[in-house]
Amino acid sequence: RQKMEVRLKEEIEKEKQKVLDEARRQKEAELRAKEELQRVMEENAKRVAEQQARMLAEAQQREQERLRELERRAQEEALERQTREQQLAAERRAQQSVLLNRTHERPRVAFSLGGKANPFD
Repeated sequence: RQKMEVRLKEEIEKEKQKVLDEARRQKEAELRAKEELQRVMEENAKRVAEQQARMLAEAQQREQERLRELERRAQEEALERQTREQQLAAERRAQQSVLLNRTHERPRVAFSLGGKANPFD
């Protein structure tokens, strides 16, 4: 009878150890799963941050290109405006010069006496 009790206790102890081992393995598996999940989440966060940084850099580059294009256009327009203003000023000076020359010009009319030109020319 003692032998049976000892064997029964041993069997109970073995079964208890099996249950404890299985519980330990489950806890280790859960811990590994949590660590893997944490690693994956960190990798995803890193990837998302890198993608956002890339998108931001691209957006900044596009904005700089847009600003450079606007500046180039503004310079072109300023040059065209300056050229137009210079041309208009030159035309005004030419017109004023022509007008001044006309007002200071003496008329060149032929005398009716003998068809001779004005002797004071």
